[in-house]
Amino acid sequence: MRSAPLFLTAFLALACSEQPTRPVQPPVRGLGDRLQSFMSFEPEAGKYGCPVCSRAGSPNLVAIGDASDPEFRADLAALESLLKQRPALKAFAVSTERFLDDAAGGTALLALRRSLGLSFPILVIPKDTAHYAARGYIDFRELYPVAGRRTVLLSDAEGKVVFKAELTAANAEAQLAALSDQAAIVSQAL
Repeated sequence: MRSAPLFLTAFLALACSEQPTRPVQPPVRGLGDRLQSFMSFEPEAGKYGCPVCSRAGSPNLVAIGDASDPEFRADLAALESLLKQRPALKAFAVSTERFLDDAAGGTALLALRRSLGLSFPILVIPKDTAHYAARGYIDFRELYPVAGRRTVLLSDAEGKVVFKAELTAANAEAQLAALSDQAAIVSQAL
């Protein structure tokens, strides 16, 4: 009987010595999931931050793709047109392109943003994962697993995904039209 209290005491001491862990954020896979916070580098501001956090409380349009892909660039231009019709929407794009460093990537993406006349930023996924892991953020690629080269998400003001599409050359026009319809519904709910 004496060993049970000793075992329990040892177990509790070990359990209490563990560092508290941050709750695991579920990946954003589809409709009904919530946008998750992640660290990015915003070229225009020249600093790191969380685009989901800074736009909380608003419907968000998120474009994910390789900024060097001409089709993704065309998507960005189409999304800019949509934003002009729906000013209540906030937007950002995330480039999946790998850069030598965050600042060089930021310079290239800022030039692209300006050349396309975009009102929303194109963000860099930080190269140094220790930078955001130390602040409690999970890698973007783990939180937002995308199957295709070009993905568009739309969330409502509460951050719940109400539209997700993997765009391809064959379906982009129809998917962007469906996105426009869903954006109208989300905007009217405000």
